[in-house]
Amino acid sequence: MNDWALNTKEILKKAYSRISLVTKLKYAGMSVEDLTLLCTIFIRCVLVYCCVVWHSSLTMAQINSIVRVQKVSLKIILGDRYYEYNTALSICGLETPRK
Repeated sequence: MNDWALNTKEILKKAYSRISLVTKLKYAGMSVEDLTLLCTIFIRCVLVYCCVVWHSSLTMAQINSIVRVQKVSLKIILGDRYYEYNTALSICGLETPRK
């Protein structure tokens, strides 16, 4: 396994471990706005930290794995209101990640 694959694996592990917090707070009644802020602060920051350094070295599969973390987070936040990824980003006021 190369260094970037290991880096991606660790990023995913750390980000997924933080999703349980979002789930618990959603069921505790936290608003969509607050959950979005929480995801930005605790999950998205892990996914984009130093991305300018390593992003160009990732495979499409690794990029898709990283984007999947955010999709899962948005599905949790929006629940039944989740329709499609780009729409969910718009509802939550988040930018579409560049490819």
